[in-house]
Amino acid sequence: MNRIRHYRGDFSLEKVANACEPPTTAKQISRLEKGERKLHTEWMERLSGAFIKLGISVSPADLMAEFGVQTEEEYTLKGLKDAQ
Repeated sequence: MNRIRHYRGDFSLEKVANACEPPTTAKQISRLEKGERKLHTEWMERLSGAFIKLGISVSPADLMAEFGVQTEEEYTLKGLKDAQ
């Protein structure tokens, strides 16, 4: 599905939610993690920024690595923006 949980590691949902710009809720992070909400480009960028704030180097494309995407350009070219 996506790799949010992988990168979140031991950080709580609340900690990641508060690190987002603008902050969001732990419930929203959980829904994105589980695929209950679409992981649009905007969310990928917000989550990437949150992980960077928490000391984890993650690009938006890294969150979609299970789809075989290695770069943001590949993400767009494969049409995953609309598939999620």
